[in-house]
Amino acid sequence: MNGEAEVTLDGSGSNDADGDALTYKWTWIVDSNTYEANSVNPAIKLPIGVHTIQLVVNDGFMDSRLTM
Repeated sequence: MNGEAEVTLDGSGSNDADGDALTYKWTWIVDSNTYEANSVNPAIKLPIGVHTIQLVVNDGFMDSRLTM
């Protein structure tokens, strides 16, 4: 084992009220390096540990915002 885990991210719960096509931008930082993936369900490798991963979804007009 090399201390990495493969993780599949899941943005499939994102939607647009107008039905516009969505783009996905995932970002995370490991050892001061910023990484990015650009699909709805990318498979990424991360070192074992706790990570914060941000997802921004865009409908061609504006970026996503959190609603609760």
